[in-house]
Amino acid sequence: VTVAIANQANAARQAGALDRAAQYAELALQASREEAHPWPLAFSLMVYGDVMWARHDNASAAAHYQESLSVGLAYGDQVRAGDALLRLGIIATHVGEPLRATHLFGAAEVIRETVGQTRSRYIQTEYDQALAALDHQLGAGAARHAWRAGREFTIDDAVAEARAMRQETLPHASWPVATRTPAGARPSAPGSGVDLTWREREVLALLCQRLTDVEIAAQLFISPYTVSKHVSNVLGKLGASN
Repeated sequence: VTVAIANQANAARQAGALDRAAQYAELALQASREEAHPWPLAFSLMVYGDVMWARHDNASAAAHYQESLSVGLAYGDQVRAGDALLRLGIIATHVGEPLRATHLFGAAEVIRETVGQTRSRYIQTEYDQALAALDHQLGAGAARHAWRAGREFTIDDAVAEARAMRQETLPHASWPVATRTPAGARPSAPGSGVDLTWREREVLALLCQRLTDVEIAAQLFISPYTVSKHVSNVLGKLGASN
């Protein structure tokens, strides 16, 4: 379910519905922190970073990419580590750190070659634009030299380079960032696209806490049969099988 929610955030971001994307990304991130396996957390952190990047919040995006990098490496997920380094390189390009960006791209390329992973289709356009910008900022010769240097980085070198990105160069959001719903208040309904009813959102939140149908029924004062119907509707809307 967590990954399905994160994928809805991705879809909303690509459609330009950034408020809805932020809602789904935050829900996925909250749910992933309850997961026993770390992969959903590393993935949800990356998706949340993508949404913050789309909102022009470089600082929040970088922080979530850096955490995704740490979680991925801690549990041997090199694919997620490569994804995070690539995204941090894109941010470095946009905030005027072309040398760091090129190093990160070179290091990410080695990781992706090692695991046989192609670049994420979600950021291919941004990556191509960053490469063109680096050639302009550094010159083609210097960019190639820096790229080769990045390819020689150890994992520790790459992590140190990613974490050393200067926070003062990372402006915070120029878009309003989604806020948490006050206690007792209902969250704003998502915009167009996959819409859940209020009750379905309540069931989904409890489902992400790994409660059973019986436990959810007790929490919401409804029957387990009604819960099962809501769960079926939620999974169908999210395109998840379980």
